[in-house]
Amino acid sequence: MKKVLSTMLFVGLCVTLHAQTAEELFDKAMQFKAKENFTETAKLLAKALELDPENPNYMKECANANYEKRAYFQAMPLYESLLKNDGDNLEYLARLAEMYSMSPEKMKGVQYADRALKLDPQDGEINRKLARTYLEVDH
Repeated sequence: MKKVLSTMLFVGLCVTLHAQTAEELFDKAMQFKAKENFTETAKLLAKALELDPENPNYMKECANANYEKRAYFQAMPLYESLLKNDGDNLEYLARLAEMYSMSPEKMKGVQYADRALKLDPQDGEINRKLARTYLEVDH
């Protein structure tokens, strides 16, 4: 009985020692991002978001990692949440337009593209994404 109890205490201690904070998960995720391993980056950031769901930096990095690994259905709701506080962010609008244009909700992509165009983007990459959106829906 003592051996079982001491083993349980040891396992509990190990679990406690291996528990990570959201900040530690974020730091580790940024190491994977630097290596362009977006799969591990997204996994770690998703865990960080579970611990700190209101952190916009974690949300942004998680959305970006999912976008980079083409996990668009994970990235879209994150970008939409980010737009609530930063509605004029051209990068978010262009990425949402592009991703939705490749989904069954193509016209939602056009809505995001229209919003982005009203902000008069000058960045060639953003304009390319917007043009692709309109091409996808035969505009």
